[in-house]
Amino acid sequence: QYQGASERLELAKSNLEDQRRTLDLVGKVVRSGYGSDLDLAQAKATLAAMESLVPQLEIAQQAHKHRLAVLLGEPLTQVEIRLSKQHSVPVMQNMVPVGLPSD
Repeated sequence: QYQGASERLELAKSNLEDQRRTLDLVGKVVRSGYGSDLDLAQAKATLAAMESLVPQLEIAQQAHKHRLAVLLGEPLTQVEIRLSKQHSVPVMQNMVPVGLPSD
């Protein structure tokens, strides 16, 4: 869950930068006379919505990090060191065949 929260946070930050560029472009279009104030207001609202999402995702990421520390019984600093070493979600090497009896 921590890795997923981290990836969502990075994606939101990337989207935030895209929204800032979009707002800038919409502003230029409006100033040139080809866009309306409604277009500008919508771009500002979209940017504000994205800006409000980032802190929520940061809180979720921190909550998952604290949960890991509790589950592992380690100090938060130790968990942060562990998490900094792992950069992606591990992938299973061998898939378990479907239909094998579990007994």
